[in-house]
Amino acid sequence: MAQKLPVKEKVGYALGDMAANFVFQFMIALQLDFYTHTFGLTPAQAGTMLGVVGLGVAVLNPVMGVIADRTNSKWGKFRPWILWSALPFGIIGVLTFTTPDLGLGAKVIYAWVTYTALRVVYIINNVPYASLTAVMTEDPDERTSISSYRQIAANLAGLIIASFVIPLVGILGQGNDARGYQLTMGLLSVVSVIFFVVTFLVTKERIQPDPQQKTSLAQDISDLFGNKAFIMLFMVTLFYFTAILIRGNVMLPYFRFVSGQVNVYAWFNGFGLGSLLLGVAFSTPVSIRMGKLRLFQASMILTGLFSMLLYVLPRRGRSRSSPRNRCASSRSACRARSCGP
Repeated sequence: MAQKLPVKEKVGYALGDMAANFVFQFMIALQLDFYTHTFGLTPAQAGTMLGVVGLGVAVLNPVMGVIADRTNSKWGKFRPWILWSALPFGIIGVLTFTTPDLGLGAKVIYAWVTYTALRVVYIINNVPYASLTAVMTEDPDERTSISSYRQIAANLAGLIIASFVIPLVGILGQGNDARGYQLTMGLLSVVSVIFFVVTFLVTKERIQPDPQQKTSLAQDISDLFGNKAFIMLFMVTLFYFTAILIRGNVMLPYFRFVSGQVNVYAWFNGFGLGSLLLGVAFSTPVSIRMGKLRLFQASMILTGLFSMLLYVLPRRGRSRSSPRNRCASSRSACRARSCGP
């Protein structure tokens, strides 16, 4: 008879995804706006960096999977990486959202180094974390239950980031956004490190590989990339997360410069993530009725249609902080700022 996992272990495991999503959702929602509005990079500099680093570190996911699978310690294969990466995860998160007092060239280098380090440490932490469910239990129903706890925790983290971070940046920064971002990420990083440690402490790796089993790294890689289903899912996941990152990073600038109502951003994201939580709650019965493939296809079509509706939303005026508005205020000021006619 398959062993039922205690609720405490499921909750403890889910806290690990909440911890990771405090930083991941922060990156999705605020990274581009932080770099262009607070840090001092141009949109081209920030966009190039986010794109190049994002695509570059994607290849590290299977590499980290191979490394974790071949890890042998008294704590197991995957749990140690959650513990080992916890503190670096927190420290690098704070450094990434710190604005140093440097020249533009040095700041560009600082941004590339810290952002790349954050994406790498995220992979080092998240790939073993995601793999942990496979060795916690053999029961497929229990694995589904673990994933449900994890999904709820991740979406709650997204809801917290979307609803409270912008006001928190203002409160902690007291008019200094750079200080506000640093302190906000510092607070979230402390909580994340604690949650990672809890995940490490309360979870167990019950499924152990056969000690006589011999594996070949070359054969594993060959089998992986020779699997058409894996390649297709990899490409779908790549495009899906690319869309999420693009949409997430442009929403705050949209509300700041196009809508002119930056305070509405928290409500917009809070409503969206609240709806996501509702969707998670109904996903299992709907997938049983429709089938997982048809549900996925329908959800992707609806996501695309609703995203396209953003293009037809009316503009309600530009933010006062918009460079175009500032230049339009007077011709002499426009010439002084070299904004053009």
